[in-house]
Formats: sequence, C-alpha cells, structure tokens
Amino acid sequence: MSLEADAATFRALARSSRRLWGSVRLSVSECGPWAGDGWRAWVRRPSAYRLERLDGSLQDAELDQGGTGSTAFLRGEVADPEEHYGPEATALRREALDLVGDLARPATPDEDALSVVIRARDEAERRLAANPRLLAGRLLADPPTSRPEDGVPFFVNYRRMALLEPDELADGEADPVEELPDGVPWESMTPQEQELHHAREIRDLAVAVTETARGDLARWDRPALEIARVDRVDHHGRPALEAVVRTTPAYSPRCSCCPLLAGRHALATERDAMGEEQARQIGWPDPAEGGVDFRVRLDAGTGICVEVEALDGIEPGGGFTAVVEEVDVRYPDALFTERSTP
Repeated sequence: MSLEADAATFRALARSSRRLWGSVRLSVSECGPWAGDGWRAWVRRPSAYRLERLDGSLQDAELDQGGTGSTAFLRGEVADPEEHYGPEATALRREALDLVGDLARPATPDEDALSVVIRARDEAERRLAANPRLLAGRLLADPPTSRPEDGVPFFVNYRRMALLEPDELADGEADPVEELPDGVPWESMTPQEQELHHAREIRDLAVAVTETARGDLARWDRPALEIARVDRVDHHGRPALEAVVRTTPAYSPRCSCCPLLAGRHALATERDAMGEEQARQIGWPDPAEGGVDFRVRLDAGTGICVEVEALDGIEPGGGFTAVVEEVDVRYPDALFTERSTP
C-alpha cells in the first residue's frame, strides 16, 4: 500500500515504528565534519542487538537489556498530610477526584488524590490504546499522552535508538500541568504555596485525563517540526517518505546531546541542562549558530529514519544514511552473543 505524501502521514509514520517491525538488520554511514565510522546492526525487539563495523568485525552484542522506561508528564510529589494542604488546595484535590470518578476512585479513604488521578490516567490510556485511531498502513494517527517506553535496546548513543524509533520527529513535548511563573524558583515558595501549586498540577492532570478518556487529544498535538514538503521516494530499493522540515522549540529528542536533528533547538536544550558555566568551559556551540532546516527520510515499511541531511547551520550536509537490509527475520539468541557469527 502506497502511503499518502503529506505531513499527517509523515508524523504518523514516525510515531508508529513500534508497531511496524519486530527485528531488523541495517547498515549506517555518517557524513559531515564530525562523522563517525559506519556500522551494521541486527536488532530484535525489545532488548537484543549485535553491532559490527562495516568490515564485519564485532563491536558489541547483548541478548537481554533492561528498558529505560517512559517519561511521565507530572513532576514532583509533596507528601505532607492532608491537614497541611489548606482549604484551596484541598478543594482542587477534591475537584480532581470528581473529574476522574468514572475512571478510578480512592482505594482507601486516605489514598492521595495524585495516586488516584495517575490510576485514572493509566485506565484512560489503556482504553485509548485498545482502540487507536489509525491511518492507512496501520499508522497511529494521534500523538501519545506521554513518551512511550523504549522498545529497542540502547547501544553507543541515544541517536541510534531514535533512528529506530523516530517518534521525536512526530510529536513535541507537551505538558498538561501549570508551569511555575518565570523567575519564581520552587525553593522560594512557602510550603502552602508549594502545596497550592501541586494541587493545581493534580487538577490540571485530571482535566487532561478526562480529555484522553473521551478521545480528545488536542492538548497533546504539538508538532515537533514544521513540515514544508513530503515526497514519496525510493531509498535503496525500498519505498520511503522524504520531508523537508524545520525544528521548533517543541522539538524534544530522547537526548539533546545526540538528537536525530542536531541543530539550534537541541543545542539550546543541552546548554540549558548543563548550565552556562559548564557550556563555556567545554566550548559548547552557540545555539544561534545551529541549523533548523533538515531533509529527513523515513522507511515506509518500518518507520525507521533512514536519512538525515542538515541544510543549514554549522554542519550543512552533515547527517547519515541507513540501509534497511532485512526485516522481521527470526534471529536466534546465539546471534546476540559475542562468539556468534551471522
């Protein structure tokens, strides 16, 4: 089936890799001034991989690797007793419980409202996952309400995971809870102010949960990229979708030090995480010099990101090309041990 060449389908393909393949062999070549050596990998979901140099020499192999978990969208908990919440915070917590009453109720009289709302969120997401809205090709039409758990192993860096599961190209970071006002550090707030803010977070999360339960995902639909053009192309004998894209401040890679699209927004995120002093000491590039425009290809059958080329910034022409060599072959466990030979 030929996929539509449009932005919605490109985003759906990027977020659907987890449902499109179970094992893959691919080879990757990098280009640009900071390009690394080429490599070939055999990957079997969720945790096995074999990594070789292009000359066939073994670099690493692992049969079983624990997952890295998913990214939750509510941060921090305050465990003060109920009597310290204050009347306004208590009212917000009760409002949250009322909102999610059809999805979850307190298991005990003293169960915290946050715990109940999180159980309600899990139930809403379970119902949504059981009946997702799909585009042609079984592609996921809607954004997730939180970053899904990684379904591939980590090897060398997070860019390789992102290449295999490029959902960072589809959906930007969205947070349903109220942010602290600019310039107001958490430590400067009184315990009562902290509790009130936390109660607002719980209430806002409950509102988001009820929207998820009825299939309204508008608040989560925050594109990571501006997509200018999408074309159907042939990529080493396999159909692919190619897009010319521009990153936005919503672009949220798995790891900002090794994103798929290494440009202005990823550089800024990583600089903010390390702090200005450390960035200066290590000579971190000025984000203003980073590019925002890229050419990106996704394999139509697997959703794997098979090509990236920077079109501007400090590394124009930099990127990589991947060749999907085989898909859904039943690899034996022996392949993923150091002594095995493909």
